Amino acid sequence: MDDKNVDILLKKRSEEIKKKREAVDSETPVVEENQAHCVDEQTVQDTIVSIKKVQRTSIIWKLAVLILVIALSVLWFNNMSLQETIEDLELEVLSLLDGGASHTYMGDTIPSEYLLMVDNRILIHADFVMEQIDTNIHYSNSGTRVYIPLEQVDYVLETKEVTDYVKENIVDINIPILTKNGHNYIDFEVLKKLYGLDLMVATDGSYAIYDQTFDGLRKVASNISFVKTSHGMNVVDESDPVQISAIVIDTHEDLSKIITETGRTGFVKTVDLENYTVDILETQLNDVRPAHDYGENVNMTWSQISEYKNNPNLRNDETIPGLDAISPTWFSLNINGIIINEADFRYMKDAQDKGYEVWGLFNNSFKPSWTSEMLNDPVYRKRAIAQIAFYAALYDLDGVNIDFENMYLDDKEKFTQFMAELSPVMEAQNVTLSIAVTVPGGSDQWSKVFDRENIVKHVDYMMLMAYDEFWGSSPVSGPVASIPWVEKGIKETLELVPNEKLILGIPLYMRVWKESGVSVDSTAFGIKHLEGLLDDVDYESSYDEENFLNYVSYRKDDLLHRIWLEDESSINKRITLAKKYKLPGIGSWSKEFVEMETWEYINNILDR
Repeated sequence: MDDKNVDILLKKRSEEIKKKREAVDSETPVVEENQAHCVDEQTVQDTIVSIKKVQRTSIIWKLAVLILVIALSVLWFNNMSLQETIEDLELEVLSLLDGGASHTYMGDTIPSEYLLMVDNRILIHADFVMEQIDTNIHYSNSGTRVYIPLEQVDYVLETKEVTDYVKENIVDINIPILTKNGHNYIDFEVLKKLYGLDLMVATDGSYAIYDQTFDGLRKVASNISFVKTSHGMNVVDESDPVQISAIVIDTHEDLSKIITETGRTGFVKTVDLENYTVDILETQLNDVRPAHDYGENVNMTWSQISEYKNNPNLRNDETIPGLDAISPTWFSLNINGIIINEADFRYMKDAQDKGYEVWGLFNNSFKPSWTSEMLNDPVYRKRAIAQIAFYAALYDLDGVNIDFENMYLDDKEKFTQFMAELSPVMEAQNVTLSIAVTVPGGSDQWSKVFDRENIVKHVDYMMLMAYDEFWGSSPVSGPVASIPWVEKGIKETLELVPNEKLILGIPLYMRVWKESGVSVDSTAFGIKHLEGLLDDVDYESSYDEENFLNYVSYRKDDLLHRIWLEDESSINKRITLAKKYKLPGIGSWSKEFVEMETWEYINNILDR
């Protein structure tokens, strides 16, 4: 009922009351047509109160409806805005998953195929690294590695002295690449170590690469419990907020897409983001290693690795019982004092997880001219040492094994000087330093070039390579290392070297010699291959009392085949010699030549 109708009703009631009063005053009854009852004044007053009440209720309801409409409109508008934000972000992610968009790297985008997981390695596209991370990085001439100039890279090694030495003498380092599907990749661990970058990979396949000094790493005040939206993506639940670390990938007014430190992707209200930064001025490559007392019966082995792609996956290998250290052949000298790097972070981690120390081997590529160039140029010599120190820190090497062979006799003193300069740097890093040498009395370039008496002062161990008595291209047939020849080599070396520093190198391989009567040829093979080699031949076996070795011979293709065997008997004799002369242990060449049965035998003989 509106105000106009109320006024009409009030006027009508007033006329009725007036007539009634006039009738009472004249004592003349008044009868109204079609009216059954008369209304008194109290009734009229009650009616007016009721009408007023109805009027007020009507206004309240109108206001309530109006407020409700406004509230619903606001909620609808906000909901639509929020939903549009979610849908915008979700469509972006969905297109990303379909290959139609790019991932995010600190505000920039990169193609999804630029990050791969291969053989327990996280690989990053080399082109992306050179374009987005450091434009100073460049490919080698061969295209098999990238060079990283270190002038603009902030890093700290184990001590200030080592850091200063390296920074004064190094130019760059090189990192091997792995080629997959026509693309070149490097191990992401390099970026973590050198540039302080880290990686989060989400369950939807997206990822974020971030610098720990970048404010994209934030604390998000939200629960890490996720709920599903209409598009099937995750949204962070706001109930029971907690602090979590997350990378902000994309931000709209209302919502931000994040990747949490556990690798989950989702959305959170932008207002809930809290800035969070970590102040890291320089990258600490490695800490000083703890001192290690190897004690007696050191058991180490070399592992022959020619290229980065050939680094074996140790994760699924059985753990070798009693093995203390493994020395992969990762580093080799090139021109201008450059050391070529084939090291593998994955191999390093798996080896250490199995309890092995890793002694990275540095060889001179058996190139006397390259070696002479490095040894006689103080700049190149220090450059080589700086690289050795840097790689030892970068890969967290436990030890370094120097294997320089085939050098000019004129460089004998320079090589000793090189070892004297290398030693204090390794000592400052607490890296075990060892060197491989041949038995005394050989040729100028392969044996006499070693000043054993002075070199041993600068190393923790000297590894006596007591094998190749008859080498691969020998003009006559013979054993890899007869037992009398080995003992003679030990005795002569001990005249120059203290026994507590001498480790006996033993062969885990042998050669099959093929004699035609006018020429001799040989092929090396490991102990584990002997049985297969003899399966299809009619051979004769005997014991060579002169060399103290088992021996077999047979004829095939009109050629006499002869093999001086390396087996449990020969291994036993060699370890017995090491114990006889109180040597600290053995080093075997190489890991790939034997099965687990042989390792177990070696461990038993060493009394580990």
